[in-house]
Amino acid sequence: MLIAISLGWDIPYYENRNVARRTFSIDPAAIELIRERNHFDIELYEFARERFEEDLRENQASLEQMKRRSEEHTSE
Repeated sequence: MLIAISLGWDIPYYENRNVARRTFSIDPAAIELIRERNHFDIELYEFARERFEEDLRENQASLEQMKRRSEEHTSE
């Protein structure tokens, strides 16, 4: 929805289907190795996450309005 607001798009009706709820157990040493080898990716991800959260805060009112319109559409 946030990108739609940024680009002035209308949001089409959307419904989640076949959502998996599986969890996996990964060895902590493997996770640490992944972090070490991907530290630039992690740094970029953190930058993008912070930017996304900032955009969410700045567009909260528009997002709430779009959510209400979407909910009204699905209840028809």
